[in-house]
Amino acid sequence: MFFPTASTLEDYFISAYIAAALDFSGAYSSEITTASPYLIGTAVQIAGVECEHRALINVAANINPPNNRLVEQALVKTVQDAVTPLTPFLGGGTGFSATPISVPSIAAIDTIAAPYTMSTFPKAIFV
Repeated sequence: MFFPTASTLEDYFISAYIAAALDFSGAYSSEITTASPYLIGTAVQIAGVECEHRALINVAANINPPNNRLVEQALVKTVQDAVTPLTPFLGGGTGFSATPISVPSIAAIDTIAAPYTMSTFPKAIFV
């Protein structure tokens, strides 16, 4: 039960981050009128890591080849569309807060990520 559940979750996480990248581009959003390259880049970076998770799940489940997709599935069109299928997994336990938090700034993300030699997309690639 673990592997199919984990794989399904990763499929929706990947799809949600792809939808987020499209949303940050203004492609589907009625609220975003100017594309945000930094947020698009960050969403794509996270989607890539989610793809690695899915491949590692497949390795553990002995699915060969573990990276068995040419392109990822578009299970949802918007991030909001991912809420319903993921709702059973979104409940929290002790100390959980359902209060939304603000997205951290690029500088805050880079500060937290720096000790791990990670960062968001550098501005130079967009110049």
